[in-house]
Amino acid sequence: VGMADTKGSNGVVPDKEFVCINFPGHVLNDENAIRRLIGTDKEEAPQVMLRRDIQAKALEGTMSASGGLLLKVRRKRKRTGNSEDFEAKIVGRITRRVDYR
Repeated sequence: VGMADTKGSNGVVPDKEFVCINFPGHVLNDENAIRRLIGTDKEEAPQVMLRRDIQAKALEGTMSASGGLLLKVRRKRKRTGNSEDFEAKIVGRITRRVDYR
């Protein structure tokens, strides 16, 4: 394993905010996973529901404050040898998290 390169990151965290959703299950298709999420825009208590299929009762997610960074990591393989280098870039801050039980 090679060293991580912080190309494009000058130590400043971008102002973009993201919500981390701990999806319960293995995601094979991103679009289908996003389509199963049902959200509400309530200021006091936003909710994110997950519906496994049309017939099933929706699972209610618990939203909470969170702190973290979203990184974009790229692996660069070298054609000669087994060495790998990684490039990491800070994309934004994770401010909220949704968990399902």
